Amino acid sequence: MPTLDTNVKKAIGATDGLRRWPNYSTDQKSRTETLGKFWDFYRVYECHFQKAVNCCEANKFHYIYPPMKLLDMFLWKKGAEIKS
Repeated sequence: MPTLDTNVKKAIGATDGLRRWPNYSTDQKSRTETLGKFWDFYRVYECHFQKAVNCCEANKFHYIYPPMKLLDMFLWKKGAEIKS
């Protein structure tokens, strides 16, 4: 699951398909539900994530990024670009 730091939380609030999620809770049911929503979002945009990896300089070295790492990097970058 992506790290829920300030940048990621800002990105979630500004991303269609992710905004208006309930507050993150530490109970197992909420974590399972949140993880499921992340997977759903990733699957909808999977081709875009793979396209980004293919364009990436790191791809020359044949790095394999797990889906949640790609989602984490996307959310962190998007959140960092949002002015507070």
